[in-house]
Amino acid sequence: MEKKVQEQAEDNNLKTHFESRYLSERIDFLQEYDFVKDESNFEYFKSFIFDFELTKNDWYNSLIINLADELNIVHNSFYKRYLNYLTNRKYYLFRLSILDYFANNHIFYKKIYRQKDFEIIKNSRNLKRIVKNQVIVNDLIFDLKNKRIYIDELKKSYRVTQDYKSHIRLYNYIMNFELDEIISKTDLNYLVETTQNKKLGRAVDLKLLEFANYFNGK
Repeated sequence: MEKKVQEQAEDNNLKTHFESRYLSERIDFLQEYDFVKDESNFEYFKSFIFDFELTKNDWYNSLIINLADELNIVHNSFYKRYLNYLTNRKYYLFRLSILDYFANNHIFYKKIYRQKDFEIIKNSRNLKRIVKNQVIVNDLIFDLKNKRIYIDELKKSYRVTQDYKSHIRLYNYIMNFELDEIISKTDLNYLVETTQNKKLGRAVDLKLLEFANYFNGK
């Protein structure tokens, strides 16, 4: 099977770009190619992701995690491996790509998740606030029975969060995962008011307007 997959990739010249000796070419290809539509090479991509070892370039590493997410490639072994990546690599976009992967595939990984799995990340020194906030959101998605803990953590953390991207990320997650079904209206209003009072700019104002339309339209 592996040989057939390899030959298939080579036949259409895809492998030349996907496994180029130049990381810059690999990165361009990962950002431009429509992997979801290329069903004929799914097994090749899957095999590559299973065998993937981190490079020194964490932007490239992030794109590979994003590809696994995009193609819905999940496996029990990925859980521990990606948790280790979270602790061993510091680049915040790489960490966010892993947290997004876990959140988007939480139904599969929920059976493996333990409450303290992300604690070492959440409590690590010099952690970017945007990553810490995403860890809290992930805990909320995975561990609904302790939602009060995580909602209170979110409220406390966003009081000191000045990164506008983190605020936008929060409302995207609330809408995409329908977290308004588990976060009370009182708590949502608190979060919105916290964001509004920070006056973080037009992008955040537009996101709050989008969120208001989403919430009022339900």
